[in-house]
Amino acid sequence: MKRFSIIALILILLIAYSCSKKETKGEGAAEKENGVIVIKNPKEPLYKDTHFSLIEDLVIGKAVGEEEYMFSHLRFLTVDDEGNIYTSDDSDMPLKVYDKNGKFLRSISRKGQGLGEIGSSYTIQITSDNELLVYDVRNRKILFFTLEGIHLRSKDLKNYSPLQIYSDSRQNYYILDSVKIPNAESYNIVRLDENMNFVLNLIEYPVPPPPKTFLAFFTFFYFKVLPDDNLLYGDSKNYELQILNPEGRILKRIIKEYDPIPVTKKDKEFRRRNMPKGQKVEFPSHHPAFYGFFLDDTGKIYVRTWQEPLDKERYLYDVFNYEGKFMAQIPLNIRPQVWKNSKIYTIEEDEEGFHQIKRYQIIWDLMKQHE
Repeated sequence: MKRFSIIALILILLIAYSCSKKETKGEGAAEKENGVIVIKNPKEPLYKDTHFSLIEDLVIGKAVGEEEYMFSHLRFLTVDDEGNIYTSDDSDMPLKVYDKNGKFLRSISRKGQGLGEIGSSYTIQITSDNELLVYDVRNRKILFFTLEGIHLRSKDLKNYSPLQIYSDSRQNYYILDSVKIPNAESYNIVRLDENMNFVLNLIEYPVPPPPKTFLAFFTFFYFKVLPDDNLLYGDSKNYELQILNPEGRILKRIIKEYDPIPVTKKDKEFRRRNMPKGQKVEFPSHHPAFYGFFLDDTGKIYVRTWQEPLDKERYLYDVFNYEGKFMAQIPLNIRPQVWKNSKIYTIEEDEEGFHQIKRYQIIWDLMKQHE
């Protein structure tokens, strides 16, 4: 009897192992290399026939009319848990707040260099402490406000003029900074502490001096702070995303097989139309592996590819779940600023070139399958 039980247990373990291997093969094989989890995804997603569509359900912004609904030059927006929308605008009212129905609620701060004033608002985000963080690019400082608009404190960025800035729940600040080095320039991801003091360089990305001809479709890197305070990093030279901890150690590599997309005659003509007349342009044979990424509020990763969908009017995004498995592809003709509570928020231009905020309801069967 005891021998039979042991044999049965061995058979159960073998069957379980066989099933797990079979499931892993279709979803992206996970293995460890030198202590780092590596997720290897195939070219095709796990779910090939998902229905995805958007329904526009809100527009904020007018060319003429009430000043509260007019924008000079929208830069960023963020959304709180109640659906209120906070905007960063290069106008006399640098920060405006609207409710979930698009009604103007209040402005925050004003232009200036005094206490709580903003020279030029750029990045804004709602922190884990439910405070509004504002990066004032002109005065090189970060300001913190309550969501009701009360100024709490400001932090001087000292010698930094970041191109991007993000915070995590531990009061770490991650900036994209450019530094001059011999015969080149280096773009660095730098971690600062709560007092804006240097902690470490997580990524150093040297870039050669600009050539006489303009390089089209060049490769670059991108990064975001994840909900668990780790960083998502990717260099578009290869289709690989990396998850780093705050000390810069690689925890996970997310790799996807892909076919490089050739740079076509149409691509070259389009790029030349947006260049100064007479500008010499150098084109690579193929596009970079991807063109940036963004996150939604559940931790899914959306990577914009250079693939054209069938209608040729949108871009295809590869969708990875939080574990790094390639789940689906979706077509988008917008650039999401925020994806939250099954809604996408964007900054767009109307036919006359005036900025507007738009919100879209997401209809996606994949979301229902994984709720």
